[in-house]
Amino acid sequence: MRKQILKGVLGILMIFTLVGFASATTDVTWTVFNATINSTGDVVTTTDPVTSFNVVGYFCADVACTTIGSQFLAPTAVSGNSVMVTFPTNPPQFGYNLYFYENDYIAWEIPGIFISGTNPPVTASPVYLSKKESGYAPILNLSVLNQVEPNKLIEINVTAGIDAQTVAAIQNAGLSGAVPELTSLENVNTTVTLEIRDSSNAMVYNETQEFLIPFSATQDISFTYNFTQEGAYTIDVLTSVANEPKILSSVQQSTSAATNVVQQNLTNYTYSIVNNLAMNNTFPAINETVLFSFNYLSNYVNETNSSDLTPVSTIISATIYRNGTIINTSTYNLAANPDPVNFVPFNFTNSFTQAGSYLLVVTGTPNSTLGNQTLNSTQNLVFSIGGAADSGGTSTSTGGTSGGGGSTISDDDDTGELKLFIDNKNKVSSDNGTLDLTLEEEKKVPAYKVWVWTLAWLIFILLIVILIVAALKARE
Repeated sequence: MRKQILKGVLGILMIFTLVGFASATTDVTWTVFNATINSTGDVVTTTDPVTSFNVVGYFCADVACTTIGSQFLAPTAVSGNSVMVTFPTNPPQFGYNLYFYENDYIAWEIPGIFISGTNPPVTASPVYLSKKESGYAPILNLSVLNQVEPNKLIEINVTAGIDAQTVAAIQNAGLSGAVPELTSLENVNTTVTLEIRDSSNAMVYNETQEFLIPFSATQDISFTYNFTQEGAYTIDVLTSVANEPKILSSVQQSTSAATNVVQQNLTNYTYSIVNNLAMNNTFPAINETVLFSFNYLSNYVNETNSSDLTPVSTIISATIYRNGTIINTSTYNLAANPDPVNFVPFNFTNSFTQAGSYLLVVTGTPNSTLGNQTLNSTQNLVFSIGGAADSGGTSTSTGGTSGGGGSTISDDDDTGELKLFIDNKNKVSSDNGTLDLTLEEEKKVPAYKVWVWTLAWLIFILLIVILIVAALKARE
């Protein structure tokens, strides 16, 4: 009977021992610090701790971890600047993905984490929650049109539609798709202001709209206004991100139109309309070819019937300024629009060797002697070329830049040493491409420590067996 009891106890101990080894875990500690993304797109790290943050973990759903599966770590609020995450050493097929985030910061993503081998505690490379030193929301595609007859000039007491588009000042470069915990944080508070001035530069109307624009998203802007007096007007649409805490300094961007408002049913004149001035890359880099585009239309209005329109050719002048100095000017003689109603698209390209802010002025003038007056149309676009303090750009980590190309913890060479490394280093994408963020050196556990831990565990089991045997003998 005593032998059967002893065998049973030993069997149970063996089961617990096997379970202990099978369910071995690795504790990995991450420390979180502040960082900024400077004007050239580099991440400037600091040793200033972030003393309150959140972390959440998901299983990767594919090899590249571009999609996520279920959670393995529920959203956890951390007080202090470090957190220990416990991983089983039997990794899932595609590894783990961690997200560090906090209000008013750009989050940090660590994708493709694999854990295997021995399981002493490990300290990983630092995590950096960041803010942009400067940022801007590009504004483009300005459209100022007569809402009743869009192919004609704006007339007094006829509603004018003023539409444009702006782009989020932070671009999402995270590897994985949408993360529920980050959705409400990955927005940019953007202010859009409409200003209308008359020929004497007096303000006749202004209006402000506020938007929360998701990272990388485009936001449609729409205003309306009724002009009550004819004349020449300047219509400006400006953007600011001064109210966005993830951006430390806002660089204002603007687009504008110089347009003429005429009396209703005016006859015997020619006019041009330039509309929807835009660029194909809202965050262009130095020496990158930028395509500028717009739509144009020119007509002659018959001297007896304001609805009788005849298409005429258009002369386009395109001038680019930097700091008030002309750096490029071109003139295009464009064929007449095929009909009086539909606008014609046109584009041209340019590249820039210096970073900073630029102004593009595009003016359309009817190329005709018909009528007793000629009314032209101008659109301006203020834009930035990346690499200077007034450039826009990309964020760090999810909702910005990926925090790295997959982490692995393993004992892959049978040396008894535990290694933590991150494949391809941490990659941080910026306006100017991709840069490497150097990691800490590998954290290694000497082999003798592994043997010491193993021996201590075996001694503990042996002591338990001795105590049980002694107890059984005492009962005899």
